[in-house]
Amino acid sequence: MEKKYYTLSNLLGYLRLAVQNTFPDNYWVCAEISKIGSNSSGHYYVELVERDQNGGVGAPKAQIKGTIWRNRASLIIGNFLKVTGRSLENGIKILAQVQVSFSEVYGVSLNILDIDPTYTLGDIARQREETIAKLHEIGIWDKNREIPLPTVPQNIAVVSSPTAAGYQDFMNEIEHSPFDIRVTLFEALMQGQGAEQSILSALSSIRQSNGTFDLAVIIRGGGSTTDLGCFDSFELSKEVATYPLPVLTGIGHERDQSIVDMVAGIRMKTPTAAAQWIVGKCNEMLQRITDISSALRKNVEHLQTTVEMQIRNISQKLCASTSLMFQKAKSKVTESRIKLGHNAEKFYINQMHAIEQRKKELESRARNTIAKAQSELKTKQALTETYSLEHVFKMGYALAQKQGRAIRHVGEVQLDDIITIHVIDGEIDSRIVEIKKKIRTNG
Repeated sequence: MEKKYYTLSNLLGYLRLAVQNTFPDNYWVCAEISKIGSNSSGHYYVELVERDQNGGVGAPKAQIKGTIWRNRASLIIGNFLKVTGRSLENGIKILAQVQVSFSEVYGVSLNILDIDPTYTLGDIARQREETIAKLHEIGIWDKNREIPLPTVPQNIAVVSSPTAAGYQDFMNEIEHSPFDIRVTLFEALMQGQGAEQSILSALSSIRQSNGTFDLAVIIRGGGSTTDLGCFDSFELSKEVATYPLPVLTGIGHERDQSIVDMVAGIRMKTPTAAAQWIVGKCNEMLQRITDISSALRKNVEHLQTTVEMQIRNISQKLCASTSLMFQKAKSKVTESRIKLGHNAEKFYINQMHAIEQRKKELESRARNTIAKAQSELKTKQALTETYSLEHVFKMGYALAQKQGRAIRHVGEVQLDDIITIHVIDGEIDSRIVEIKKKIRTNG
């Protein structure tokens, strides 16, 4: 007896009708994007997954393919970006309105008709609060801020993309400063897929390098404020919080502080502001050295004058005292000798010996006093040389003056003022074309 059978296409055709009849409407589905991509036609292909409540990395509980067709893609993706400030990417949870579809060739899939961005915002906020709470719970929230900041940050490790506009802005500020600030770039992706692991890798390279760095700087800047989710990730935030160097961020977004900003030792809004903070620290030290040098020079000059006067006075007094004592003693001995005759010879010799001994003691005390004063003077002169402007210039610093007076604050100059910049081998006359006030940290 011949068996009844279906062709595969007939059987799958019945299955397609069954799916259409069973799921005739549109449905809202919550899922995580595990993979997303597009083709040249403008269609987006998405893999949706549901994991267990702990967000495990093992086998998913459910998984299906989805499609955002070209005629809806621009509206859906554009609205999502506008509301959330980030692109659709791997790892994001979405609430999607879908239509169940079955194809005899491609099987079951979901046609994505819309995405509610407010659901994703809520999930991002929840994850952000969970990350902040976890960093507090394990006791590392303030750890990087507890590391002492460098007095003069001159050897800087920078994590950035070499083509980023923010990196160029940062280097422009550094290179136009009068200081010898050395910057080593550790390249990394600063946004989008792969950014988190790329930044973590760059930070690891800084740890393993032979360079003795004063500061680690993470800068992004330039372009849009999207694709910044990596700066809220737990792993990257944990790495920055526990980093052995002070971390300075200039990620360049105004909307909100990222968690990386919050745990970093210093947070600036832009890469330019980050560079200005570094230059400002060098300026502070230059001013301190200039003030110390000036004070030491005055102290040494005063001490030198005082010591010279003391030496002259001591010498004059010792000479006068010794001479007078010697004359008195000699006179008394002579008188005694005349009165006592030759029997006083022994007395005379003893008295002369005592006079000579006293003279030597006074001369020794004078030499010790003079030597002590000269030693103190030599120490002060050495300090003066250490903090002299010539030594400061050799360190790569410069001194700006207006009409012969040192410039300490931006309020002391105006546009078109002529200032003189003193460097190690001469002077440079400059005209003020721009004035930038110091950017302060937020707390």
